[in-house]
Amino acid sequence: MGHYLSACAMLVNHTGNSHVESRLKYIVGELQKVQDALGEGYLSAFPREHFLRLQDLQAVWAPFYVIHKIMAGLLDTYNFLGNEVALKMVKDEAEYFTGYYDRVIAVNGTDHWLRMLETEFGGMNEVLFNLYDITKDPEHIRLAEAFTKPRFFQPLLQNTDPLPGLHANTHLAQVNGFAARFEKAGHEASYAAVTNFFSIVTRAHSFATGGNNDHEYWGPPRQLADSILLQEHATETEETCTQYNMLKIARYLFRWTGAPVFADYYERAILNGLIGTQRMPAGYSPQASAGWKHPLNGTSAPEMWIPDPTALAAVAAMDLRADNWRTAAHLLFTGGQSLASRNGNEPGPGVVIYLLPMGSGQTKGGSSRGWGDPLHSFWCCYGTSVESFAKLADSIFFFRQPPLDSGVLELYINQFTSATLASPLVGLSVQLEASFFQGAAATANISFAPLTASGTAGGESSGAAEIALKLRIPSWAISSGVQVEVNGQPWAGCTPTAGPQAGSFCTVRRVFHAGDRVVLVLPMSIRAERVQDDRPEYSSFHAIMMGPLLMAGLTHGDRSIEADPGKVAELLTDVSSKGLASLVLPAADPPMHIRHDGTMLRADMTRVASSLDGTYRLLSHDDRDPGHFAPTASWSFGDIIILEAANMPGVYVHVGDGQGAALELRRTDPGLASRLVLRSACADHEGSIVLELADRPGMAVGLHDGGLHAVQLPAQALGHQVAFPAMASFVFELAAPLAQYPHGTKLLTGADRQYIVAPLMNIVEDSYTPYFDFHQPSTSLAMATS
Repeated sequence: MGHYLSACAMLVNHTGNSHVESRLKYIVGELQKVQDALGEGYLSAFPREHFLRLQDLQAVWAPFYVIHKIMAGLLDTYNFLGNEVALKMVKDEAEYFTGYYDRVIAVNGTDHWLRMLETEFGGMNEVLFNLYDITKDPEHIRLAEAFTKPRFFQPLLQNTDPLPGLHANTHLAQVNGFAARFEKAGHEASYAAVTNFFSIVTRAHSFATGGNNDHEYWGPPRQLADSILLQEHATETEETCTQYNMLKIARYLFRWTGAPVFADYYERAILNGLIGTQRMPAGYSPQASAGWKHPLNGTSAPEMWIPDPTALAAVAAMDLRADNWRTAAHLLFTGGQSLASRNGNEPGPGVVIYLLPMGSGQTKGGSSRGWGDPLHSFWCCYGTSVESFAKLADSIFFFRQPPLDSGVLELYINQFTSATLASPLVGLSVQLEASFFQGAAATANISFAPLTASGTAGGESSGAAEIALKLRIPSWAISSGVQVEVNGQPWAGCTPTAGPQAGSFCTVRRVFHAGDRVVLVLPMSIRAERVQDDRPEYSSFHAIMMGPLLMAGLTHGDRSIEADPGKVAELLTDVSSKGLASLVLPAADPPMHIRHDGTMLRADMTRVASSLDGTYRLLSHDDRDPGHFAPTASWSFGDIIILEAANMPGVYVHVGDGQGAALELRRTDPGLASRLVLRSACADHEGSIVLELADRPGMAVGLHDGGLHAVQLPAQALGHQVAFPAMASFVFELAAPLAQYPHGTKLLTGADRQYIVAPLMNIVEDSYTPYFDFHQPSTSLAMATS
């Protein structure tokens, strides 16, 4: 509930949504009734007895962790919307727990209290320091100080690493409390603790995503290879809650210092570790998650669960009451027409992940919890996720207000996310349009427009304002190619002595007018980053980065490549979508898409297998060179084609010798793949085809014993054009591709093989591998791209 309150408050602050604001006010009012009924300022979903158990050091799950959430949500409601009722409720809760703390100290002493702090208590220190900043009540700062755990805080002051063996999210929330202690109470030592912690965790415990932790815990420093290589670990990495807290820490540090390194980290962490963690494909079955053990070749009954087509009728017949509304809502959610009509690649709200797997051939839903359920999942990561997605705009722009009469307002363009800023401080509306997927460079177009009299965008006055515009030039940018233009003219005055440099801010100070435009072009460096592991046997494992984006391989577990990681920029090229198509078997009930392994896939069950597993690239003879095959976007009956797996370059469909031989995949020369003749199947069913084996006339690909095999065509078909029944087991349709490549997809070419790689943020259901195992080529690079 606390994260939901925060999310609503932030959403109203960013959008002005009056419906959300009225709902938030209603919820706060109802919570106040609960607090009044419980008495003494206590507000919680569980009884006071939990805190007695905590005091007795008995088993109890994190009661202060939950109290922190509700207090933070109420405080955000006050901070963003000025809700005085919410503020009073937080103060009453703080007064209650001040009394609780005093009673514990009086009865059990300080050492006993510190033992109680070994149970996760969230960010109680942070919310209380933030409350003190509003009230200036010394009781609030006294209680906040009580939640400082010396055995974690003191090593950080000495810049030693206390992280191995600690639960990550428990302690990340405490670091945010240290930050608030410095910012709100002026505690200088806490500044050192926060900066030292950030350095330790990012240099010795982090993945290329900017995230960290394995099974929610930190391991030994610079020994992360185990977390990506051992499959029992590799699915349980990078808890989403921890990314939420890491982003908060980075934001504190950037606000204090203005240092680009913290903005660079924020960008890496939010793009790779947060964006792309919410998903709801059409036909998704939350019930399936419990039995989801084989994300690529699912066979368990729960995994293949499909909503009963009578669900809608059942809901319509229900007498909806207070005790069954959730059942009805869930039936509608999984079986409703709105979902059935969605495109299979279209995301939807309310389905997020708890963990982001970092192993090979993993899927985002392949962890122990899988994708969550919008109505039934109540993980901690649902709370942090709803808040994270409500505050995506909170670190795009920053101000630095100079002292009076000593300069002009500094406006920082900190993140390259399309957004509009309407602030009276600036005097103009600032519109930012940004993209990472326009060629080899990221781009940002910044335009200025008038404000209305009330300080919102869309005014008619011809405003003007002197501003020092601070454009972040990320550390990943190629300095020699960075371009800054103001109204079409190059801007050379980024600094008093130099042009734009990676890892700095470019200052554009001038009087801006409505209609002015600033354009920033940032060529993205492509590089391989070694896994944070100093053991020599793991020195070959690297993640490929394009700008801030982790480029994961679309693989089912393969990760080995013969290539020099120092020259990876030369190995990454654009990939074409030409020739992509899917095979559909109308004879199946319902019609099925054919996967590369010869099994079948329902179009609405792409959650249990990558849509790319049912997508092929058609290659046909080059008329000028019959031995050469090239991707083709068109075909005619009589054409000879081969089929390449769309997500596995150089892997082709092969049908073994003899009747009944199975369809299989082989990594081979295209000339050795099975050549298929496209024959017309049904005169009355346009687009129907038979895939006859070119070197075995009369044999074709067909359905047999639940898979695809070589089957004998009817005798009368030999040498003749025959109309086959549309539902014959060897009649297919060439359909539009079941999937397209994610935005930003590239082709990685090594000396031995090629991979399709794509930004992790844009991968949803496809299996992926974040780290490649690089080996120096044994021969010169000679592979040609497809």
